[in-house]
Amino acid sequence: MTSSAMGEGTCEAAGSQALRRSALALAAVLALAAGGHQPGSEGVSLETRTFVLKHLRSEHAATLIGPYVYADRIEAPGDIQTLVTGRALGTAPGAITVRETPDNLDKIARVLEELDVVDESSSYRLHFQVLAANGAGPVDPRLAEVVTELRKVFRFDGYTLQGEAYLAISAAGGGAFTLAIETADWSLREKTGASYRLTGAMVFQDQLEVDVRATTYQSTSSLATRFGFHLGQTVVLGTMPLSGETIFIVVHIDQAPPAT
Repeated sequence: MTSSAMGEGTCEAAGSQALRRSALALAAVLALAAGGHQPGSEGVSLETRTFVLKHLRSEHAATLIGPYVYADRIEAPGDIQTLVTGRALGTAPGAITVRETPDNLDKIARVLEELDVVDESSSYRLHFQVLAANGAGPVDPRLAEVVTELRKVFRFDGYTLQGEAYLAISAAGGGAFTLAIETADWSLREKTGASYRLTGAMVFQDQLEVDVRATTYQSTSSLATRFGFHLGQTVVLGTMPLSGETIFIVVHIDQAPPAT
């Protein structure tokens, strides 16, 4: 009997210990779950605010304010939406719409107020060239760099420099410009060459919009383009057919030398 009673007591004690271990394990699991839950998600109040941009492109602005938008917040994730309209010659600028806490939205507003500005000291030197693709021939030394790149894309072997012009634009004035390149000689019987009129402006601090209209004695042709740029870059704006030739418009962009 005694031995039987001791056995029952031992079983009861073992059962109690197992229950305690289970309870401790459950508590540990709940603690881990609570620790893994992102703090601050409960009761977060979000608002939506749209910021109209003056100079920054919307994708750049989204990158700049990204650290203030918590998209990984579990129960109340933040969000950024970009609106790209392009501030091209009078159209509306881009914008970003942000959903975040009021405090973070205020921080974003201060960041954009500081960074969405134009560096009025920035000025650029644009070197425009008009090239005609006219078959094989020696490469003009002035065109060596751009012709190397053109041959990677186009099948023409030779290029002739028809005309060129330089101008400086300032970010402070919006970078608007008008430029003429004359290659025409209409006093001759053949009425050769053309008159090129280029107009454009800075769309953003690192983007230009250019319209080109070419007029010969018998015809006209035009192209329009918008492109991003960086200093030291050469950009082929496009091609245009003109009097049986294929014309390339090229621009090289550098920092303008300081005024003396």
